[in-house]
Amino acid sequence: MHDSRISETPPDPVLCQGTFGGCGACCGVYNHTERKNKDRWQNQLQRRTEQVKAANFDVDQLLIIKTSFLKKNPSKTLYDSVRVCPFAGYVEEEKIGCLIHPSRHPEGKDIRDISVHSQAVCAGHFCAAHDWLRPVEIAMINTCRGDFYGILVAQVGLVKKLRACIEEELRKPLTVQDCETNLNAFQNFWQTVEQWPYASTNPRRFGAFVYIGKSGDAKTALSAQRFFNPELGKFWWQALDELASELHQPYQAAEALQCLQQTVKQLTSALVASTD
Repeated sequence: MHDSRISETPPDPVLCQGTFGGCGACCGVYNHTERKNKDRWQNQLQRRTEQVKAANFDVDQLLIIKTSFLKKNPSKTLYDSVRVCPFAGYVEEEKIGCLIHPSRHPEGKDIRDISVHSQAVCAGHFCAAHDWLRPVEIAMINTCRGDFYGILVAQVGLVKKLRACIEEELRKPLTVQDCETNLNAFQNFWQTVEQWPYASTNPRRFGAFVYIGKSGDAKTALSAQRFFNPELGKFWWQALDELASELHQPYQAAEALQCLQQTVKQLTSALVASTD
């Protein structure tokens, strides 16, 4: 199995950059106290992007940016264990990536040793999602547009539980072709998932877990399972947990389940119609 930490041979495909979105989890872009306030989080990331782009790959200027960033940013980070790189930003509109990547340097130079990691780590680190996501799940997330793509790469459990819900409704396995030929339906699906109305506003809540303190000690969040009968397929309440649903009353749980099932039904109806 591919080593999800450091590898001389990149996996195929590399998930850092999808067709419509990019991931910045390893660069620390989601390690931010404002990450659940999307407008504010995006504005701060956009300002950082503009600052780095204005330096135009001048290493001295970039080091000044890095020094200033490392002095100011700790108050905005959630966890000390996840380094936040000032050179991660929008490489395209709403698409996150490395702003100093050699593919973007006018002379192809690799200056990533000035990052918070190193050139070797930046070039050879591939997260565990490369091991855990199956081809159809990669095809699923590759339909996602914008910076939410990176959240899906980072939250493998969410992708897998949503796949289970989709396949339950389809009554058959989801295929790569289903994803590739129903782009608009999937993008509408992800938009609802991203804007999930029952999601916790706690920035420390990631899927079914809350990560406490600067060290990020994991604690299982209160599960939606307590509101449902055993007859309900467990992937439904597990999906609600992975959506970071904050549910306090049975009626909220019922509403959330109905919303999820309707969202899945809307997608699967489009998938079925495309094969008729």
